[in-house]
Formats: sequence, structure tokens, C-alpha cells
Amino acid sequence: MIVTYERAGLVGYAKWLLHELKQPNNVLRETTIAILANAWRIEEATWVFRQAFDTGEVKDLSTFGCMINLFSRNKKHRNAVEVFEKMRSAGYFLDSNVIATVLNAYGKMQAFDKVEDVYQEMQELGCVFSDQVHFQMLSLLGAKGDFKAMELLFERLDANPNIDKKDLHLVAAGIYQRANRLDDATRIADRMSRGRVLKSQVV
Repeated sequence: MIVTYERAGLVGYAKWLLHELKQPNNVLRETTIAILANAWRIEEATWVFRQAFDTGEVKDLSTFGCMINLFSRNKKHRNAVEVFEKMRSAGYFLDSNVIATVLNAYGKMQAFDKVEDVYQEMQELGCVFSDQVHFQMLSLLGAKGDFKAMELLFERLDANPNIDKKDLHLVAAGIYQRANRLDDATRIADRMSRGRVLKSQVV
């Protein structure tokens, strides 16, 4: 309704509805945050989120994820990290998709040490990562220029039977190619080809 009012030029109605949403007795704060985030009202959603967090009203994991995604979509990576750190201080854990968003936010901030810390910490806490998270970690290590750590992670993932090997090799080869390390890119591509040949022979 906020967006509809604004598109129709009924700014007064939109402001009135925003005012109503900010009143804690009218709508649950977490519901308000979700509404404002879906309407891309960044400033209002941020204000309500901070008020709700300070008063202990944010209890739903999805509320943190909602804010992290909102900030990330709007390239406000520092704010996304702030929400993540509030979430961790409150003892909440991320799902795999939001972890990928947080890792990307740290990467955009060039905070590569934090990327590695979060990746390792979440694994130690038993979080099950999607392939996307692992591949993003590879990409961030490549962006950092730490190809030794990247290669170690690549080998560990290549030995994991649950990882999609084709996508893994394509991601690794692409990282080396973007870094102009063409010999390494070719080595990964050849390794992928040999893997296909061996697989076809087994079949």
C-alpha cells in the first residue's frame, strides 16, 4: 500500500501509513520490518529494526536475514555486516543463503580476514553450506590473491563427494583466468576433462 500510494501521488497517505507502522502498539515490530523491507524503505526499516533490536523484540531469524538482504541489494555492505554482527551477538545463526550474502558484503569491504573467520566459524558450529557458499569463498580468496589458500580449499572441496565437481572446476578455472593465471586455469580445465573421461570409462 505504501508503494501504491506513492505511485498514485498520494504522498500524504503513504506518510500516514509509515507513521502508523512505526507505532509499536499498532503492528508487531518484526512484521513492520518485513513490510518496510519489501517496500524497499531502507531508512524506515533500519530505524524500526534498530529500535526493535535494542528493546529485544527481534526474535525471528528471518528478520535479520530480511535486513541483511535489503542492505545487500542496495549495496550498503557495511550495514549488512552490522546486522550480521548484531545477529551473532544475540546468539542467532544464519542459513546458507544469508551466509553467502554476508561473505559477499565482507568481500566488497575488502575485509578478507573477516571472510575467512566467518567461513571457518560457521563450519565449526556445524552449519551446512550450499555449494554456492564454498564457491564464493574460493572467489574471495582469489580476489584477495591468496592462491595458496584457494588451492587448499579447492582440493578439500574436490575430495568432498557432496560437491558438484563440474561447477567446482568451472569456478576455479574462471578465478584463475580472471587473475591472468592461464596455466593454472588450463590445469584445472584439463583435470576436469580427465575426470569426465575416467567417469565415462567407469560407466
